[in-house]
Amino acid sequence: MQSGPDPLTRRALRWHLHGMSARLLRRFRRLPVAVKATLAALVLLAAYLPVVAVMEAREEARIEALRNTDPAAYLEAVRAHGGMASYLEALANVRHFDDWREAAPTFLIGAWVLGDAAAAPASNNLAPDNSADGCRSGMIIEDGRIRWFGARPRTVSANYRIVEDHVLARVEDGGVIEIDLARERQGEEAIDVTMPGTAAARHGVRCR
Repeated sequence: MQSGPDPLTRRALRWHLHGMSARLLRRFRRLPVAVKATLAALVLLAAYLPVVAVMEAREEARIEALRNTDPAAYLEAVRAHGGMASYLEALANVRHFDDWREAAPTFLIGAWVLGDAAAAPASNNLAPDNSADGCRSGMIIEDGRIRWFGARPRTVSANYRIVEDHVLARVEDGGVIEIDLARERQGEEAIDVTMPGTAAARHGVRCR
């Protein structure tokens, strides 16, 4: 049977390791301050990254657990944690927007001012509620319909669907309106609207 190193060998090994540590320490002390700071930061980063990975995994597991127990909280957590693109993907799955629905995505419901001429063609379908206080021309997104207000008001029925990061609104004449969150603006207070048969998007902001 082999035994471990004898006491003399162990003592020599300890002195050797002690000497190496002392030499490394002396070399470290002679390094410029900037180099010491960089090395210290790298050591801290190496220790911090595994902690971050564990925290991220726990947070993802917590969010996923909400999917069945509290879908509304799950969607809000996805939006806060992963951004709007992740939120739209989760919304399509949880609220079944992967198919056409009469209900509109809640974050789009309301009046939006559009940046150029009225979106809808001229129509005699006028109604007293086809207006929005303080807004010139735009659209009102509601469950089951879209109303245009301004110079040429019109109301059409609509169904909604989410495809990737686009919200589609299929109106009663078969045309499809594409609604996207405006990339250069903040949050959900601005949208880009592409009307059927057109290529250029029209900017819109939420009506106040």
